[in-house]
Amino acid sequence: MEGCLHTYETTKTGMGADTLSISSAIIVGDPTYMLRPEVAESLFILWRLTKKHRYRDAGWAIFESIETFCGVPKGGFLLE
Repeated sequence: MEGCLHTYETTKTGMGADTLSISSAIIVGDPTYMLRPEVAESLFILWRLTKKHRYRDAGWAIFESIETFCGVPKGGFLLE
């Protein structure tokens, strides 16, 4: 999970890219974000199991990024 979180926390938007490669550095292949909930769900489960606030806070940060960068004025979300 730490590696996955690193990909989220190092982007300007706070959201992970759908395509990336990892060698000596993380290279984003496609910066689009398709509103995939798996990381946020995993963070919720990890927080419930461990009670480590890092997981809860990271999940909240992803939620806020989705609200900020994917929300549209009339409600709903833009898949980009």
